[in-house]
Amino acid sequence: MSDWTWEHEPDAENVVGGRRPTQRLEVEAIAQGITEVVGVRRIGKVL
Repeated sequence: MSDWTWEHEPDAENVVGGRRPTQRLEVEAIAQGITEVVGVRRIGKVL
């Protein structure tokens, strides 16, 4: 099995391009929530 992985990090335009400002704010709020959950999950873990 290969150790190779691939991560895609799209820029903002690819994620929310062409959306209304209210839709962009909603996506931003969801992304922030995900970031906070991941941060809490990592508290206390040794990297």
